[in-house]
Amino acid sequence: MVSIHQNELEKDSVEHLIKNGVLIVAEGANMPTTKEGIDLLRENNIIFGPAKAANAGGVLVSGLEISQNHQFYSYGFEKVDRILSDVMRQIFHNINDVAKSYDKKNDLLFGANVYSFEKVARALIEQGVI
Repeated sequence: MVSIHQNELEKDSVEHLIKNGVLIVAEGANMPTTKEGIDLLRENNIIFGPAKAANAGGVLVSGLEISQNHQFYSYGFEKVDRILSDVMRQIFHNINDVAKSYDKKNDLLFGANVYSFEKVARALIEQGVI
């Protein structure tokens, strides 16, 4: 595992990762990878998990915590882990399927952006906004 000790994952850092044989990069912070870094990952067919998808688990677990507090109930570790695993798996499949449908296999950033946009567009249509 390569640890990046700066605020952004820039082209030079991505080149270092590529040189060391990285296959997958998943953001753990809020979108630290620069456009140049993302472009280089794409050019080298490295799977890139954008923060908006990779960090969804933290948001989900926070939501579960709020729900538990509201209900004065506590889920066990196994239940939280099962829910988290199921949701993260579904997020991956959703964005991966969208990427494939646009002939952008393994472009999870594209899939996440388009999936999110389509979901918002459907909600706006259903609410009669557009």
